[in-house]
Amino acid sequence: MKPGKWLLLLAVIAWGSVAATAQTTNPAKWRYNLKRSVDSQYQLIFHLELNKGWHVRAHNEGDTLFLAPDFSFTPNDELQLKGEMKTKGIMEKVKVDSVGTFDVYSYKVLYVQDLAAKKGTKVTGKYTYQVCNDKKCLPVKTEKFAFIMK
Repeated sequence: MKPGKWLLLLAVIAWGSVAATAQTTNPAKWRYNLKRSVDSQYQLIFHLELNKGWHVRAHNEGDTLFLAPDFSFTPNDELQLKGEMKTKGIMEKVKVDSVGTFDVYSYKVLYVQDLAAKKGTKVTGKYTYQVCNDKKCLPVKTEKFAFIMK
């Protein structure tokens, strides 16, 4: 093979790997932890960190073009959810081109669920979320979670 063809082949391979990496980068990083408040009373805290310029919707009202995170727990007789999920973060208004203006959270957001469960109870569920920047929204993602009360 001639040197020019090798160079072209290497350029195509390099461009393809950069394009694949750019498409798989997720601007949202999730983690969760459990905080015990009193005997059998806990707070499950989901931590969301967003890359600069990315947002999650604060609440769903009206349209479904940009969805706020939604959490669901697998039914379990040994688990009792206490009230609604609370959200802690700095809310701001952001315009997403061709979608609209929304109340959003940026940077860091906490989602806190109070619950009661016995030691050893397995808690499972999933959360669905979507992130947007001012130009576009990424597809909706669903992630599972599972832990055992300790």
